[in-house]
Amino acid sequence: ESGSKQKSAKTLFLPENWRQEICRCTECTKLFEELGIRFLLDNTDTVHHYESQAKKRKGQFEEGMEALSKMDRVQQVEAISMYNNMKTDLMEYLAKFAREGKVVKKDDIDNFFVEMKAGKRRKLDLPPPDSCK
Repeated sequence: ESGSKQKSAKTLFLPENWRQEICRCTECTKLFEELGIRFLLDNTDTVHHYESQAKKRKGQFEEGMEALSKMDRVQQVEAISMYNNMKTDLMEYLAKFAREGKVVKKDDIDNFFVEMKAGKRRKLDLPPPDSCK
């Protein structure tokens, strides 16, 4: 061995309100700042705080379901159909990168959506089929 100690993650359990016992004099506060641990002085920086904040927010799934519930049946079916088409197209687009072993970049995703919008515009510009009355 080279003599260097390998760091491993440890779990630390502290008593409730332990942050209130931390010295907050100018010198200690400056030291916390220099060490990049000033967050230790923040009483709201707790697991409980972050969990309660997360519970207050709706997730994307809940927001999507709420949006769908405000639509009539036809709009719901169209929205779900458009989502499924986009999902299928995106999976096919990303599969090309996987086959070639390429990394997908932000520009690649942006290009996908630009192409998708262009394709949608082309479909909208077409005249209705002869079967429409």
